[in-house]
Amino acid sequence: MKWIFSVDRNWHIGLNNDLLVRIPEDLEHFKQITMGQILLMGRKTFVSLKEGEPLPGRTHVVLTRNKDFYVPGVYIVRSKKQALECIETLVREKKREVFLIGGESVARQFIDETDEAYITHVEASFEADTKLPNLCKEGFVLVERSPLYHGDYDYYFAHYKRKDKVMDRTWDLTKMFADDEAFLEEFNRVTEEAKKISNYEGRLLESPSTLLEALRVREGISRRFEKLWTYGHLHHDSDTRLSRYQNYQAQLRGAYAQLGALAAYFEPELLAAPWEQILDFMEENQELGHYEQLLRDIFRHKAHVLSQKEEELLASLGEVMAAPSTIFSYLDNADFTFPVIKNEKGEEVELTQGNYVLFMESEDRQVRKEAYEALYSVYKAHKNTLASTLYSHIKAQVIEAKLRNFPSARAAQLHGNSIPEEVYDTLIDSVEDALPAMGKYLDLRKKHLGVDALHFYDIYAPLVKEVEYRLSYDEAGDIIQLALAPLGEDYVGVVGQGLRDRWIDVDERPGKRSGAYSSGCYDSVPYMLLNYQDNVSNLFTLIHEMGHSLHSYYSAKNQPYIYANYGIFLAEIASTFNEALLNHYLLETEEDPKKRLYLINHYLETFKGTLFRQTMFAEFEKEIYSRVEAGEGLSSEDFSRIYGELNDKYFCGKVEIDENIRHEWSRIPHFYYNFYVYQYATGLSAATSFAKGVLDKEEGALEGYLGFLKSGSSDYPVEVLLKAGLDMRSPQPVKEALEIFASLVDEFEKLLELE
Repeated sequence: MKWIFSVDRNWHIGLNNDLLVRIPEDLEHFKQITMGQILLMGRKTFVSLKEGEPLPGRTHVVLTRNKDFYVPGVYIVRSKKQALECIETLVREKKREVFLIGGESVARQFIDETDEAYITHVEASFEADTKLPNLCKEGFVLVERSPLYHGDYDYYFAHYKRKDKVMDRTWDLTKMFADDEAFLEEFNRVTEEAKKISNYEGRLLESPSTLLEALRVREGISRRFEKLWTYGHLHHDSDTRLSRYQNYQAQLRGAYAQLGALAAYFEPELLAAPWEQILDFMEENQELGHYEQLLRDIFRHKAHVLSQKEEELLASLGEVMAAPSTIFSYLDNADFTFPVIKNEKGEEVELTQGNYVLFMESEDRQVRKEAYEALYSVYKAHKNTLASTLYSHIKAQVIEAKLRNFPSARAAQLHGNSIPEEVYDTLIDSVEDALPAMGKYLDLRKKHLGVDALHFYDIYAPLVKEVEYRLSYDEAGDIIQLALAPLGEDYVGVVGQGLRDRWIDVDERPGKRSGAYSSGCYDSVPYMLLNYQDNVSNLFTLIHEMGHSLHSYYSAKNQPYIYANYGIFLAEIASTFNEALLNHYLLETEEDPKKRLYLINHYLETFKGTLFRQTMFAEFEKEIYSRVEAGEGLSSEDFSRIYGELNDKYFCGKVEIDENIRHEWSRIPHFYYNFYVYQYATGLSAATSFAKGVLDKEEGALEGYLGFLKSGSSDYPVEVLLKAGLDMRSPQPVKEALEIFASLVDEFEKLLELE
């Protein structure tokens, strides 16, 4: 049995025996789904139908205790048992499906017999006297949803199935809050209780016990806000078009800004005291020792913390300074629509952020070219808006860095994780030294593709023709568990738990945020967002994000809340370590020469995309920030010229630099993350060293790596890695990774010659 209803935000369905709202498209949707089928309903629902007559083309079964009720051509049943017997006979005779269409009491009687439901969700709240049970609380999961349609009321069509009838591939966010009502109740409680933080203003240093109490209150409020933020942003990213979650995001940003303003006195007040006084406090009250690393880090920032009034002012501007990033996100994920192109079969397909990658890996050059040009046509059409957005973001970071007494925005960003700027520059210099190997790889690509000139729509095409390497999501899940076996049973067991227990939103759909990420909080599982496509690249994406999530899992399991998060410098190590193990497993188990060649090509692409491309991004950021800090304004033409020159450098003059690739800067979300991308490259270097030790079973290597995963931010990143046996102060890890790339290029050349 299936349901078909229209509900408001509260799952209300009617008032005074009538629909809450009549949306013509919804009525047509109802007609299309139910035409020719069997309809089960109560007497009041039947009477509410147009003129109290049966709907054309459908068979009607009415459940009622009214013995006087009779309508020609309608099956009248007096009990649930009779209804089930009647339906069974009709289904057998007519070979049709059964749809329950109302009302509330009938729906509740038959919920155990219901396997599917078609629900029209109206994004509004109405006065009502009847409602359905929330299916998400009754063992149902959302398996499909339409885009959000606009009219007098926003609405969308949803398809639910029982959880035990379908392998669900979306997040289970009820583990955080049962529903939006519970979320809003907690939001209201926390925003009210956050005011308690101001009770300690001017009192932090009056005694060790007062300081301890204030730290605990701030920690508790922060922890609860983090959970609220996680719930809100994950729901938002599930469908960025839903106004409800857009509003929640705005409310949360406002609340965070308010929280920042309430706590703005905290660091300045602490820093008014000498560090020696804090040490005395910790000696007097041993429980303060729990916060020692946190307090040390606060005092490390002493030269860059402003006065209380200045901190309050900056905190109040938080939403404004974040606006460019927010605007870009809405443009890129919700507002931009891409052209329809033709696939390899000549079929028209709507281009999306997710399937663009798949098209770039097509063996059909015309398909690649069409997808490439179609994608960039959208960004070029909005180049001035996107340039203004990025420039405004950079300007905001530069201003804040200057206000905080940093020599540059880059210095400010790296200071956060106590990373020397030399690490950044050494990376760029080291990669530049290795560019000849990249040039050789690109020459091999051009030769093997048989093209006169290499274009950017050629650089992701597989070089091994006619190799079918499609992997379903289920197959990918099995493979990553085998690949990660060197990390031990406990690690693999947690991976299996994540695959089974709805940690992952798997599939691409309209409105869903593009890309992939891992996100969660101390009081949630480490969720993952994918837009899975059936190829080996997405297999690597899955194991990459699983690396992030397991890092978060072990850190939260082994560290208190205040030390469970870890800096970005460490974040990319676990993810690329997992990729290294996957590469090793696939090459160890794959015997097909063409597939081996394909995998080595993919491994080379990983190095190209992680070490070379991300370092190019890092140099682009360094250049554009330097220009803004020197007082220059940057237009779309400036961004495109700088970006084009760097592409020519990093691709060794081997690839045609056209107008499309010059505008690629406008679609890279990481440029709003502030000197983030270089850590992909340093992360690969560290991961390469860790993976080599684990795979070679070097003494202490596995224990050291697992210890790293459990460390969180209990120390600064460089120190955490030192304790795990890796010294990132040396340029050696970067050089080792680049040497591996060069050796892979040589091996790749030999394999190609055997083709």
